Amino acid sequence: MDGELLRAGGVRGAVSAGPAGRGRRRSRFVRVVLAALVLALAVGLDYALYPRLAGVGGEPHPGGGNGVWMRYWWYNGDRPAEELPGVVADLRARGISQLYFNVGQVGADGRLQRGRPESARRMIAALKGSSATPIAWAIALNPGMGGQVDISDPAVRVAMVEEARWLVADCGFRGVQWDWEYARGATDELLALLHETRAALPEGAIISIATPAWRPWPTGAFGWREDDFARIAPECDQICVMCYDTAMFLPRAYVGLTRGQVLRVAPAVAAANPDCRVLIGVPTYGDPNSAPSHHAHAENLRMALKGLREGNTLLQRRHPGVPIPAAAIFANWTTEPPEWRTWDEVWVGP
Repeated sequence: MDGELLRAGGVRGAVSAGPAGRGRRRSRFVRVVLAALVLALAVGLDYALYPRLAGVGGEPHPGGGNGVWMRYWWYNGDRPAEELPGVVADLRARGISQLYFNVGQVGADGRLQRGRPESARRMIAALKGSSATPIAWAIALNPGMGGQVDISDPAVRVAMVEEARWLVADCGFRGVQWDWEYARGATDELLALLHETRAALPEGAIISIATPAWRPWPTGAFGWREDDFARIAPECDQICVMCYDTAMFLPRAYVGLTRGQVLRVAPAVAAANPDCRVLIGVPTYGDPNSAPSHHAHAENLRMALKGLREGNTLLQRRHPGVPIPAAAIFANWTTEPPEWRTWDEVWVGP
């Protein structure tokens, strides 16, 4: 009897593995391939058409207080200071007042190559009487980014703080922006640097920091969380979130990420320090080969401002009273006339 059952099972197995079984497998395979092709076509169409067809929701930014990163040539004196008033007047008309002047990179010992301090003083003098707020933007690369600036070393922090004091007291900057890349969150050493900088600078000097962007799950390891921003806010007057070089390939995804900066960062900062301002850094460098992490079709000024406008509208609805973030352009020297027109039309408004 058992032998008969086994033989019967073998016959049935042979039948299922025969032409009918192979046909069912081929049918499933075809369905999977067709579904993949439809998905790929949908993604491709969205990639191509979203920037052209998607409208810009929300409202223009209602006030000024926007920022822009400025090239080192002003600090070094490679461009005459006499040109600055005209540049600043043009920026003021576009709602931009926070000017982050590149003062070079911090070395392994915490010191700057100080350039020409007399040029810096002429630059600051040319800005007197304007609405511009000149802030010294100092870049420091940590060992994880191929640099050698280890701010866990107290001696390095002491040297950096001395440089900050020199930039404010001797050169005349209104404050300092630390751009310590890549900051893996609001670490104890980063908080210590900000706290020590605050203690050393004159009262009223601006402490600014450029941070990575907030990232959603599962990409959170490549960015900051709300807790990081909340932890660092009490030590700062400004947080500039660098929402560029995000490696976002799809325009829709980049808009969503930019919108998320507003909805996640602004409430976290406001709860921790209502006096700390948030600016979201937006890109104006269009070279698609500038970095593997920058895909200009997705990551561009129009898509960034679309996300900010929509985020600001949702923020006011969900969190009344939380200040809406301003925008900061990266960078002044890469912004072309069409991008300035986009800024004027989309962000500044009529």
